[in-house]
Amino acid sequence: MTSLSQTDVESLYSWLWQPYGRFFNNLTFPDSPEAYLELSEITGGSLMATAAAAGAKVAIFDGRNQWFALHNSNVCRRHPGLGARDLVQEMIDAGRKHGIIYVPYIPIDCDQTAWHEHPEWRRVDINGEPMGSGILPVLCHNSPFRQFFADYLKDFAANYDIGGFWFDGVGMAESCYCQSCRNGFQTRYSWEAPASAAADPEGWKLWLEYKKEEIEQTITTYCAAGKSVKPGLPVCTPWVGVAKSSDQLWFETGYSWSTAFLQLIRSESGKPVEFYTPSNQHAHRIALSLQELRDRAMASIANGAINDFTLTGRPADLRTVTSELEERAAYVSGSEPEPYAALVYSQKSRDLCEPDTWKDGPTFTLYGALKSLLEEKIPQTCIADCNLEHDDLSKHKVIFIPDAGVISAHVAEKLKTFVAAGGGLVAGFRTSLHNDNGTQRSDFLLADLFGVHYRGVMESSTAITPWVTETGSGQPRANTAAGSLLKLGNHSIANDPLIRDSWMVEVVPEYRRGYPADCNLGYPGKILKVEADSDSELILWDEFQESGKKWPLMTARSYGKGRVVYCAGDLAFQYAGHWTGPYVRRLICNAVRWCAGDNPPPFKVESLLQVQATLFRQAVNNRLVLHLLNAPSPYGYPPFTSQTWEGYFTSFSRIREDIAPVIETGVKLYGRFRRVYTVPGNHILKAAFKDGYTEVVVPRFDTHIMVVAEKE
Repeated sequence: MTSLSQTDVESLYSWLWQPYGRFFNNLTFPDSPEAYLELSEITGGSLMATAAAAGAKVAIFDGRNQWFALHNSNVCRRHPGLGARDLVQEMIDAGRKHGIIYVPYIPIDCDQTAWHEHPEWRRVDINGEPMGSGILPVLCHNSPFRQFFADYLKDFAANYDIGGFWFDGVGMAESCYCQSCRNGFQTRYSWEAPASAAADPEGWKLWLEYKKEEIEQTITTYCAAGKSVKPGLPVCTPWVGVAKSSDQLWFETGYSWSTAFLQLIRSESGKPVEFYTPSNQHAHRIALSLQELRDRAMASIANGAINDFTLTGRPADLRTVTSELEERAAYVSGSEPEPYAALVYSQKSRDLCEPDTWKDGPTFTLYGALKSLLEEKIPQTCIADCNLEHDDLSKHKVIFIPDAGVISAHVAEKLKTFVAAGGGLVAGFRTSLHNDNGTQRSDFLLADLFGVHYRGVMESSTAITPWVTETGSGQPRANTAAGSLLKLGNHSIANDPLIRDSWMVEVVPEYRRGYPADCNLGYPGKILKVEADSDSELILWDEFQESGKKWPLMTARSYGKGRVVYCAGDLAFQYAGHWTGPYVRRLICNAVRWCAGDNPPPFKVESLLQVQATLFRQAVNNRLVLHLLNAPSPYGYPPFTSQTWEGYFTSFSRIREDIAPVIETGVKLYGRFRRVYTVPGNHILKAAFKDGYTEVVVPRFDTHIMVVAEKE
């Protein structure tokens, strides 16, 4: 290792917030003849030459893989196929020649030597069987393996000029029942390890809390290991929905809709997020088109993230997209999302009170809610449980909680204070209906805020008047309508042509087939039975399942200086793909608009539904940056089926090759600005000031453009 000056060190770590030029690739070499051959055919020079051709400024390649170190180590065994070579040093040396910083990829949960020498460190299931799909030597961080690996990281950091660590294998292993986990849990809670949430709800809550605390401690230990040798050393880790450490710098490698989770992780971590984006179709080894690469990169930058491509696409195309990101970099760095409507996702509720986890219901609820707000250009940011617990909610004008069963008593009081002071709340379905351990309450914790009370679950179909008779018997055949039949009240949320004109036309009225003549809408999803207080106004309700009884789907009321809308169904889950009628989206968005009251949105955009708009503020430059993303591809919207690893990596089975441009877009930015222009290009836009907004028209753009507004 060479001796570096302070200037060299600062330069080595400057890559962290640079929103372009980051590339990644795995070097998966197990102990096999095939792996030895692959190792003989690559060098640090060849890897960095390919990265340079793609426009890389940072290259993330394995410093060690799931089995062996790819460098000289005093702790972990070096790959036996390397001979006398040190592949890490080769990459560092070659990177310097190309102006590329090397950051080692480090899987932190595997090690071949530790697996064989310390079987008691292995991660095992409830039956004591080793985990790791039969090929990966997976070990438990709650065992002495944690100290073993921390020692390895210190040794690595001390001997190599690296730009940081890029960890993989970070996760809350609630399924590990090794002796270390069992003993640790028993010591902390005097409780036997629970087999499942169903078998032991209270024990499972404690088990998850224990696992969360342990992975937080693991992350903290591993971050501190490298920093103890090199202060300030960047450490990037995957996002874990319930566990976090102030020392880590997040990146996203989940197989979920990028827009939703990039926003969510940024809110939870308070830091720009790295979006790991494969540049090929993983299953079929096919490079993505230039336009598909551009879609992914611009979706990243439009949500304040840092793009990280795999180095598996065509280098020339990757260089093109990297250059386009570089053009935009100065308007992304140091920017923060501008708050207005906060959309809440609850990982805790997903873990504790979602009965059909395979359906991924809470995630699809997030997808549908965000899709609705983006399509109708309502300024929004996704936030998490911890933001509700710890953040100052007053910076938001509306909080939208489409379905979060677990709401703590502390958050409940914060929400009441927020609304009473003038904020808006849109809440739905099971929100606050579950205790902290996931068990169901008899009523909503927030019943007095919602103005409704839980009374059960409505039938999944509605009996309607029979209209045919059974052949032979002459008896009427039972007749039902799927879901619920709804009436619309006289409220501004419902007084919308898109909503009121959604019921189909009865071409031949005499053949109504039993449907009531005064029905206004149909809804297929599950609806909770709720009874509304006298001061809650009914917006939609079902009065056809039980004669003389109105069961509301949506209610609205004032609370202090603020407004509350409650929805007894999960509209957002339906809009994610199961029931995508436009009226569902409009009900969601009108509810948010109504709850916002007189608070003007920071922007208004007139364009196609597919154009997404996100707003950031660069305080240091005293300017707003509005991102417009033309996202008609499947990648730009949430998926319509449960996701798998292959589904994520195949870009939802479609590679987009071209794009229809958006010809003109009307933009209004709240406030008066001296200069408004577009980036890239720095084209000055003609502006007019009206009703508190600076109005401009954005000319044609293809995939992405930024509207930059500067104040005096």
